[in-house]
Order: sequence, then structure tokens, then C-alpha cells
Amino acid sequence: MTALDHLILAAPDLERTVAWLEDGLGIRLAPGGSHPTAGTRNFLLGLGDSAYLEVLGPDTGQSVPPAQLPFGLGRPGHPRLCTWALRVTDVDARVAAARAAGHDPGEPATMSRVDPRGGVVSGRITPPRAFEDGGLLPFLVDWGTTPHPARDLPRAELAALHGYHPAPDPVRHALRAVEADLTLRRGSRPALVATVRTPDGELTLL
Repeated sequence: MTALDHLILAAPDLERTVAWLEDGLGIRLAPGGSHPTAGTRNFLLGLGDSAYLEVLGPDTGQSVPPAQLPFGLGRPGHPRLCTWALRVTDVDARVAAARAAGHDPGEPATMSRVDPRGGVVSGRITPPRAFEDGGLLPFLVDWGTTPHPARDLPRAELAALHGYHPAPDPVRHALRAVEADLTLRRGSRPALVATVRTPDGELTLL
């Protein structure tokens, strides 16, 4: 089984992006923690059904050169919805099934971060395909025995999630191979688009 796990909003200016989201949605985001050696940290917002938004930015407490930060975080720019993740219960089996269906999600590797309470959040993920095909192809995450990061988060509603691509058929094939349920429409350029809503506001992320 697969399900939406989380969306990643890449934020070169993390504090400013978090403030923009909190002001637009009328809700406080939760500090997620730091990714050791990656040079990043995050803030989280629950989206219901054990899904969440990860706002990812540079961690100034780590000495990682800007050029080595993932998702283009070392370059000035606007926040951008760069990729998304599917939650699976056996990542190795899902990778094998996807490869048999004609799409290779990549080799799973262990990822971890330290949460604000000093605990370790760990899972196995396939390589995120940030910005490739507009971030439309998700990576896979298997949390194993780690409690899911969406528990106890402030919550908003994921009102819509869809994508655009000028040549959508090959992307649809790859999405089917990993059992990803994403509405894909023909558009002038690849893009992943999400609408997040609370009673106090609504924002579209792309």
C-alpha cells in the first residue's frame, strides 16, 4: 500500500518562509529538527491522514557549504514546492515492483534527523527527485518502527494536490509504477501544486 506521506517546500530563507505560512494560514508550525551533516533543518505542519508539509531550509548551526545544500537551498530565491513522498511499509518490495513496472525509484538509504526533544527520527527513503520533472515523481519513505512525524502536529487541510507537465504520459506511467495517485494535467511547464487551507486562510504552494 502507498499513501501521501509529505510534501517538501524548499525555503532558502527558512524563517521568512515560516512566518509567511503562519501569517497566511493563521497557525503555528512545529519545529521539526535538524538533519545532521546535511546542513538543513525543518518546520512541520500536519495535513491530515498522517500526511504533513515539511518546510526545509538551511541550518546555520551546521558548517555545510551553501553549494552542498540539497534542493538548491544554498541559492537565494523564493520558496518552492520541490518534491513529495509516498509512505510505504516495505520499501525494498515497492522498489522491486516499480522496477518491474518500468520505473526505477533508486536505491533506498537510511535518513535521520534529531527532533527538538533530542530524539532521533529515522526512516529509509529512495533518493528525492527534487525539481526533476517539476517534482512530480515522488520518492518513497518507510518509517519502520519510528513513530510517524505527523503525530501531534498542528493541522491544516490539504485541499488540493495536482501537477502539470507538457508531455504527461511518460510521467503518468512512472506514477502508476509506484502506485501514486496524482492528478496530472497538460501544462506549459512541469509543476507540482498544492493548496493548503485552515479556517483562517488558504495558500497555494508551487
